[in-house]
Amino acid sequence: MGSMSHLSLQFSPMEFTAGPERAKAGAQRVFKRARRLGVAVVGGTESHMRTRLFRAIPRAAKAKGYRVAVHRFGLWLALDEAYGKPTARGFLPVLEAKRVSPRLGGHQPRGIFWVEFEHSELGTIVVGVGHWLTRRPDTAERRAQNRAYTDAFIDFLDESGRGQAIAFLMGDTNDDDEPQDDSGTQGQLESRKLSTCWDDVDRHPATTDHGGETIDVIARRAADARVSPCFRALALPNPSKDHHDIVASYDVKDLRKP
Repeated sequence: MGSMSHLSLQFSPMEFTAGPERAKAGAQRVFKRARRLGVAVVGGTESHMRTRLFRAIPRAAKAKGYRVAVHRFGLWLALDEAYGKPTARGFLPVLEAKRVSPRLGGHQPRGIFWVEFEHSELGTIVVGVGHWLTRRPDTAERRAQNRAYTDAFIDFLDESGRGQAIAFLMGDTNDDDEPQDDSGTQGQLESRKLSTCWDDVDRHPATTDHGGETIDVIARRAADARVSPCFRALALPNPSKDHHDIVASYDVKDLRKP
């Protein structure tokens, strides 16, 4: 067996209604935690350009040695500058905006924000972050939209993980990551294609302060044979926001021979 390298990812959904002090403190705690735990890539949500987080995230990231990009629709990704070299990033649109009241199903555009980088031992790594629609209202249209988002993510990761590259998902699925993931409902990530960090450790904790469901996930592609199942999955409360910080750690087989 070849030698292995370590890769840790952190998903940190933010709280878009945070005031100036809460936004600053929340962002600082995210990157302080990431640095302490040796996280290579941090991603998150709810930091669109009209929020204070749009600027608070980059400031906090830079202070801890992370290079960050925040998309105007609220998704963001940050790479530890010492871990790898970024080679590309982009946004893949999936769902068009619906300009009505949220209670009637209104929402901003949704898509996949992604970054590609090179690691000296692991080669090309692609990480995509997403934010599924809430299950309210629970309508056939909403369920179809979330299924389309899930399918787009699976297709994106399959394309990104071709050859020797490896690809990961992190996101707020707004759907419970149950042990049996093949029901095909909304944000469920089927185990035949993706394995969440919670599936790997066989534990599904609450990931928010306001519910018992496991809606925030980090997932690996089932087809990525070089990636071992997650050996550490943590849901860590952050007192400055309502979603927990999710950390998943993997061993990955190096490309070069031992």
